[in-house]
Amino acid sequence: MRVRPNRLKKEEWVQSFRQEVLQYPAVLLLAPQGVSAREDLQIRRRIKALQAHYRVVKNRLARLAFQGTPFEKLSDALRGMTAVAYHTDGVALAKLVRDLMKEYTHLAFKAAVVEGQLFTDKQLDLLINLPSKESARAQLLGLFQGPAARMVRLLAAPLQQFLAVLHQAQAQRAQEPAQEGGGPMAELTKEQVIEYLSSLTVTQLVELVKDLEQRWGVQAAAAVPMAVPVAAGAPAAAAEEEKVVTYSVVIKDAGQQKVQLIKVLREIFPELGLKEAKALVDAAPKTIKEGLTREEAEDLKKKLEQAGATVEITSK
Repeated sequence: MRVRPNRLKKEEWVQSFRQEVLQYPAVLLLAPQGVSAREDLQIRRRIKALQAHYRVVKNRLARLAFQGTPFEKLSDALRGMTAVAYHTDGVALAKLVRDLMKEYTHLAFKAAVVEGQLFTDKQLDLLINLPSKESARAQLLGLFQGPAARMVRLLAAPLQQFLAVLHQAQAQRAQEPAQEGGGPMAELTKEQVIEYLSSLTVTQLVELVKDLEQRWGVQAAAAVPMAVPVAAGAPAAAAEEEKVVTYSVVIKDAGQQKVQLIKVLREIFPELGLKEAKALVDAAPKTIKEGLTREEAEDLKKKLEQAGATVEITSK
C-alpha cells in the first residue's frame, strides 16, 4: 500500500519531536488560547532568552510523540490549543511561565512533567517552590554532617541510622520467600547507597529529607537537635575556618564549538552521559562545579576555554 506524503511528514515530525523533548527533563504544557500574534512573539522571545524551547503543537501528534516516554503522563492535558515548553531546568521555566501569565492574561498553565513527576494545572506553585537538585542534595548531606565543632559527637549517628534502616529492610527481605527468578537481597555496599541517592529526582530527595527529619528529629539545615557547647577559643578558630574561600566555575557562553565542549565535559566528568553534557552546554550560563580551590578552578577554566567556551570563576 502506498503511504501518502502527508502521512510520512507527520510520522517524521512525531519522531523528530520525540527525540528532541527526550533530551530535556522538564516539559510544560501551556494554553495560549486568545494570545495575539504579537504577544505570542514576545512570549517566544522570553522563553528563548532562558535558553528553553517553545512550540505550538497539534494534540494528536504530541500525544503520539509522548507515547512510551515519561511525558505520556501529559496526554490527558492535551486538549484545546496547546503549546509545549521544555528546558533543562523545570523550576526556572515554571517561574518564567508564572511571570508570563501575569503579563499575558490569556496564557494558562495546563500541566508539566519534571524528572518524571506529573504536576497538574493546580500545582504550578508546587513546582516553582521545588529546590534545585543541588540544594536538595545539600539538604540531605546536611542530615549526615554538622558543623566541624559538632562532628565528633554527632556526625556518625545519622549516617549510621540511615544505613541501619537500609540493612533492616535488607534483613526483612532476606527472610521473605524468594520470588521466582530471584533470591535474597545482596549485601548493600557504599557504592550502591551512593548510586541510589544519586538517582533520586528533586521531589524524591525533598520527600526523603522530610521523612528523615521526622525519623531522626533533626533539621536538615543544622542536622542536630540542639546546640552543643564548644571549648574556649573555639569561636576564633571557627571564624578562621569560615574565612576559607571556595571557587565556582561558570560557563557564561558555550561558544561555537559545542560538540568539542561536550566532549571535554565528558572527559572531565566521566559520569556525565551525552544527554547530560549537552544539557549543561545548552543551559549556559551555567555553574559547572563548586567548592573548588583557586588552582582547581583555574585548571578547569583553562580546559573549558580551550574548547571555545567563555568561562568565569566566582568565589564565596
